[in-house]
Amino acid sequence: MLADELAVFPDGQQAGLILWGLEGEIAMLEVYDSQPGSSHRFPDVSDLCTWEDLGCRDLQRSKSSEE
Repeated sequence: MLADELAVFPDGQQAGLILWGLEGEIAMLEVYDSQPGSSHRFPDVSDLCTWEDLGCRDLQRSKSSEE
């Protein structure tokens, strides 16, 4: 496994992404559901984020909703 990241689509749905490698080369991109039906589309580069980025976004949203 080369990377384990996340796609957050403009409609708010999320899908997980795993980039697999073999013998030093990219072998496969796996897209899996975080919500029903979210993996049935391919994310745009602008939809990609790390799990840490998602946590920061959620924290900012919760702080702004408390105000």
